[in-house]
Amino acid sequence: MTAVPVTRPSPQFRVAKGLRPSAGLLSVLAVSALPLMREGIARVVERTPRLFLAGSADTGAAAVNLVHLHRPDVVVLDELVDPRFDLLHLFTAEAGCRGAVLLCRTEQQALERAGAARRAGATAVLPASAAPGLLARAVRHAGGEPLLPEKPAAATASHSEPATARRATPLSRRESQVLQLIAEGLDNRTIAELLVLSVETVRTHAKNLARKLGARDRGQVIAIAYRSGMVHPGGAGAFPRRP
Repeated sequence: MTAVPVTRPSPQFRVAKGLRPSAGLLSVLAVSALPLMREGIARVVERTPRLFLAGSADTGAAAVNLVHLHRPDVVVLDELVDPRFDLLHLFTAEAGCRGAVLLCRTEQQALERAGAARRAGATAVLPASAAPGLLARAVRHAGGEPLLPEKPAAATASHSEPATARRATPLSRRESQVLQLIAEGLDNRTIAELLVLSVETVRTHAKNLARKLGARDRGQVIAIAYRSGMVHPGGAGAFPRRP
């Protein structure tokens, strides 16, 4: 069996088994078969205040070993390592991790797999192309920190985003609710049940959102909403399910 590359904690934080390096820090484990993705996750963690890199692994078996060794607060997991979400369930339901962030290859895959991933224990589901700031916020939220809107949301919007999104056309309260639920990966029928609306009304809201944000399709609506700070991972928890 080949050796599993493991990123060890920084020298100033020597982690004993089962202990966190310091009070107030959230320890994070990065799991991906791709070295570049592991390195990217590590850089985001190391550059974000109050986050600490407990280690990284390139296989599910290595990830399980490190979870038992370091007891990280949050696991950032590449979906290719856990296509059936067995690790998500293990880490969040049995191993004691506070949360897990699942990274999918594309925005469309993140949209399609969000529901199943959340049922398995994922706190947030993001595309691998997500901005570093969004990943950092998702990790903090997974660790139990409250989500705060990014301060310079308008200033940090991508220059490639439609001008209508940068102008932040006002959304109605109902449109904001629908947008958050769309961003969580829910389909129109499920959104209609949650908000006690007709499916056709939800479709109308979705079309209006695309027009106001200048988006071509549902996937771009989600991307613009996250990048501009209009929605945040896990926000759908505020909507009670219809009895």
